[in-house]
Amino acid sequence: MPKKRRPEAILIDHSHLEKFPNKKPTKQSFAKIDLSKSAQLIAEHTVVYSDLDALNHVNNVKYIEWCLDCLSIEIHQHAKIKSIDLNYLKELTFNQKAAIYCCKTEKEFYFYIHENATICFAMRLELNENL
Repeated sequence: MPKKRRPEAILIDHSHLEKFPNKKPTKQSFAKIDLSKSAQLIAEHTVVYSDLDALNHVNNVKYIEWCLDCLSIEIHQHAKIKSIDLNYLKELTFNQKAAIYCCKTEKEFYFYIHENATICFAMRLELNENL
């Protein structure tokens, strides 16, 4: 079974930094995105060199870009993002084929990026207005 990668403790001295353990960065806590929504295939992407980070995995921002590129220009120009949830589930690497699926509700878009039958990334995008 592959070893799970988890954040590690900071190895350099950070005692001089002010910490705020009781403050939260967002109003809502983190959540797992519903992966069971019925979604339609809307795009495919083959991972290219410029998609990669220093570890030769797809850079986290690229998944978001691929999903946002699937939205219409009208949505980009007129809607405002209210919230965005991201779940990184499995890394993609060079030359892998990614299939981008989307499910649209009244104010939300659910995006799923698959590699074969495995969901590698999920994004829930909530907008401020109905579309």
